[in-house]
Amino acid sequence: MVEIKWPVYEANQIAIGNLNSSVAITTLWTNRDAITSQVPSDLYCAVGTLYNRKVGIDPLIRNLLARPQIRCLIICGHDRGRSGEALISFFTHGFERGTDGNGNPKWMIRLSDGEYGLIDIEVSEEALIRLKNNVTLIDLRGAEKENLILVLKKWEGCENLPYSLPIIFPKIVPSASMLPSPDTARIFRSPTVVGAWLQAIKEIRRFGTVSKTHYNPAQEIINITTVITEEDPEKFFVPDWLPIGIKEIEAYCEQVLTPILSPGVRYGYGNRIFAYFGYDQLETSIRKLAEDLDTKSAVISIWDPQKDIGDLVTPKSPCVNGIWARLRDGKLYFVVHIRSNDIGEAYLGNGFALRRLQAHALQLLSNFTGDAGLKLGDLTINSYSAHLYESSWMSVDETVTGHFKEVMRGASIRKDPYGSFRITVDKSEIVVTQLSTNEEPLSDSYRGKTALQLATKIADEGIISEPYHAIYLGRELEKAEMAIRFGIDYVQDSPLFSVHGPKPRIMFDK
Repeated sequence: MVEIKWPVYEANQIAIGNLNSSVAITTLWTNRDAITSQVPSDLYCAVGTLYNRKVGIDPLIRNLLARPQIRCLIICGHDRGRSGEALISFFTHGFERGTDGNGNPKWMIRLSDGEYGLIDIEVSEEALIRLKNNVTLIDLRGAEKENLILVLKKWEGCENLPYSLPIIFPKIVPSASMLPSPDTARIFRSPTVVGAWLQAIKEIRRFGTVSKTHYNPAQEIINITTVITEEDPEKFFVPDWLPIGIKEIEAYCEQVLTPILSPGVRYGYGNRIFAYFGYDQLETSIRKLAEDLDTKSAVISIWDPQKDIGDLVTPKSPCVNGIWARLRDGKLYFVVHIRSNDIGEAYLGNGFALRRLQAHALQLLSNFTGDAGLKLGDLTINSYSAHLYESSWMSVDETVTGHFKEVMRGASIRKDPYGSFRITVDKSEIVVTQLSTNEEPLSDSYRGKTALQLATKIADEGIISEPYHAIYLGRELEKAEMAIRFGIDYVQDSPLFSVHGPKPRIMFDK
């Protein structure tokens, strides 16, 4: 029989111990090294994390089916993503056929509040039932290391005869297009975290370069800047088709807003902000801002150069490096720097949590200054390495296809921060007036006889930023030019010809 190379999926993210062991361990949100550094490797077959119940359970199940000698699965660590809860539901209550948020058929693992975990439908029902009936699940979430070792020793030497032949269900990985594009830098704006995320994942899938990482291959764009302008920090926009749900988001926000570092975790953003350096950086920075409203020194550092660069034994460093706060025109702005951003899975949690942190900073600033009229400004996130791991490409493609237009439609979503344009015709000239976002004239009008002449002028001025806006402007300028040439009345946003009755015949110049 041909030996199967195992693990079949996510091999770079799984620590291998004793392949003769019948026990596998998932540490959920806790770093796997917290277990592998303290538990003898001969006591387990493999150890891996499980962050996401909608994305991560499928490869775990596939790996178990490919190695039927594993007869025990232990879940331990922190269950912030509710993936442990989903595994318990799978082994206790089973699964059912359903559809995910993108309308694709999946095996659904139901949670008590209507949320769910997912397994690809390609994995057969028969195989899932066989695994469920032959693998023992042990729940050690929150248990001490000593309890884990006791359980492992009880299973040591237990018979690990396979309950079936190894089964591998091929998993389709879509190709990466890598279309021509700039080497670095993009900027996307949206009222919501989800809108910014959708634009970023769409851009990476179309134009990202496939690069090697410490984990799996990924498509990457160097430096994507996303700007979130209106997200309500107390009522996040969280559609049910996202890879994470509101409970996971709230749990992550809590972690970012607490100084407490969870056991087994190398770092925590809340710990770095509020306690790690010996003082509360957020309060200190915002107090400085309150005392000097024009300061540009309200900086929160999450990066510890000595530990995060110099630690070669456990080189796991924070992805978020720092936050800069600025007060201008009565609004508190946040600019966040992220050295490495998994846009597929980590961006959403970070985006929501940083917006909540920004709101907390605003409350502090209002308290310190006594000014209750201060408001939230933009949240800007600079992602130096913005990437999508290969394992997420399929779900990202489905999400973009199914929901991009749904979220990004409407003039308010595509509103150009540079303003808009009023277009009129004055005898033989096209007249374009730039308007502010409040529809107020901003400068002298631009005049010209042709659409090309005016489009070139406006482009040279750099006063348009949205592609949709630019396409709209070009179309309206062409309509205005045609109206002048053929003596037709021009009204912006209206057709040149009535939609009712016969259209006049126009002989175009040859």
